[in-house]
Amino acid sequence: MKKLLILLFSLLISFNSYGGWFGLTSIEDTTCTDFQEEAKGAKLKNQFGGEFKVLKVSNSREISRTKDKLVCIGDLKLDNGVSNSKLRMELTNEDGELWYQYKQEINSTYDNQTESSKKTVEDIISTSVNLQDTISCQEIIDKDKRLSCYDSLSDGLISSNVKIIPSITKLASDGNNKIGGAQNPFYGCITKIDYTTPDKFTGNSNITGVIIGDKNGSADILVKDFEIFEKKDEKGPKIGDCFAFVTPYSVHRTYNMFRSWSQKAEIYKGEYLVDDETVKPILKDKITIDEYCKQDVDYGSKIIQLSGIVKEADGKINKNSFYFQLFSECNFTWGNIGYIGAEYDLDLWRDSNEIKNKLLSIQTGDAITFKGYFKTTGVSQGTFEILQIIEINN
Repeated sequence: MKKLLILLFSLLISFNSYGGWFGLTSIEDTTCTDFQEEAKGAKLKNQFGGEFKVLKVSNSREISRTKDKLVCIGDLKLDNGVSNSKLRMELTNEDGELWYQYKQEINSTYDNQTESSKKTVEDIISTSVNLQDTISCQEIIDKDKRLSCYDSLSDGLISSNVKIIPSITKLASDGNNKIGGAQNPFYGCITKIDYTTPDKFTGNSNITGVIIGDKNGSADILVKDFEIFEKKDEKGPKIGDCFAFVTPYSVHRTYNMFRSWSQKAEIYKGEYLVDDETVKPILKDKITIDEYCKQDVDYGSKIIQLSGIVKEADGKINKNSFYFQLFSECNFTWGNIGYIGAEYDLDLWRDSNEIKNKLLSIQTGDAITFKGYFKTTGVSQGTFEILQIIEINN
């Protein structure tokens, strides 16, 4: 169903011309409640020259705020009796002068639409303050200039609720095995949009999910805010659009991509800046099971020494390898509760009685150190592939 946003009236007021009867003197000291009070009595003019008086603005909320611009929106009552109407109020500082702009916004929708289905992608983007400026910073190749650009954006923000949100590329490059969660939004640009199977009668097809990021880091997520949009909807999200997302729970890395599976993300609502500066994790050469679990970063194909306490040792579970479970005090990204699996491939010990006897001697509770690496893909993702038994303390 098409969502149509109609801007009917607008009036630009200069502070220099009308400062005598406006009580607003700075953006920093102005609230949306102050702004809606000043809007009462203003005249809105349409393209045909008709004028309408603002009788009342109520329930105003802040859309965005920077050092030089405040945007609020509230419920509007005009003397022409129009309903389902809101007033967008913008206060801008240009070279020390305050400029006021009022725009009436009317959502023309079908009667059977719910409030949530009246949303447009413009509404969603409006919650992503400094989005375009952030994108422009991200495109700067020179690192020092890019950081300077981010710093300048930070200086321009006066809200105490500004959040620094990492990009999906940064999170992947930093080696994180999981992202997201209620307190950990992440940012990314859409590279692919998935749709439902077209309806046999109407041919309509709605968004089911999106992929964000690039070859250096990506996530496949379902987005609650996008479900209302049809494939042909011009107001819907497009490839290249960028958002900050928040998920109820952590999203785990699977097959080198973060996947939300059945849980749905929502667009993060609030003022933020994007952090895409990669900080390479410190990968240790020797690590215990608990240290590895708490660090929770991707070791890739790095060969390390891993130490732990044996929870289970069994050569009968898999005829192609000897299998171990090692105790852990925390839960791993891939869902194992209190342990990690380790496999010693048969080809590495089938011709050695010494290694066979050593394997058969291992019991629950033994302290053990292996040399090997973690599998990062496939059904055995997160399993430690043993290359050598370094030490056993029975």
